[in-house]
Amino acid sequence: MINTTAVPSLFVNDGNDLQRAWLTGKKEEFLKDLDGGRTDFSGMNLSGLDLEGLNLKGCVFKKAIMCGTILRSSVLDGADFSGADLSKCLFEGCAFDKCDFSDARLCSARMKRENIFRNCVFNRADLRGILIMNTQFSRVDFIAAEASEGGEVWESSFEDVSLDEAKLNLLFWKCGFRKAGCVGADFNSAPFRSCTFHGPIDFSGLPRI
Repeated sequence: MINTTAVPSLFVNDGNDLQRAWLTGKKEEFLKDLDGGRTDFSGMNLSGLDLEGLNLKGCVFKKAIMCGTILRSSVLDGADFSGADLSKCLFEGCAFDKCDFSDARLCSARMKRENIFRNCVFNRADLRGILIMNTQFSRVDFIAAEASEGGEVWESSFEDVSLDEAKLNLLFWKCGFRKAGCVGADFNSAPFRSCTFHGPIDFSGLPRI
């Protein structure tokens, strides 16, 4: 049996036989641990795994490497992704409640098809190149989050969110904002196209918008 802890992440997502063997062995190992009651996967390399439909409620993925991991229709309430590398991760049709993405790296991640984030934290998260579509954010903090190199947000809603001190050079298209705090935020002239704003929205101290 292949040693799934020894195969480096450079083999993930390159489409060869070694990559497929690594993914198969790693997922079998992950599912065995999950079925056995394990909830702490901190620091593990779970890159490229398809975790569709799994119950990951309360699981801990602190500083885990999850590049290109698929989270589709998964149960993720209370999950901890703080400090995790979620670059190019796919979020699709998931509901997140009380999840922690503080200091997580979500470069070029994709959030599609009715994701819902409630009571979550993205403080200091790296959102460069992120694509967000049809996603709801309610009572979510993005304090000091950064997307200085661009990204896009389409047809998504932000209600009771904090964007204080965030640096977001993002294209917002057909998004709705209701009760948002943007104190000290820097949108770097990011375009807001066909967006709606409903108060109270605090732009005090905003350098640029």
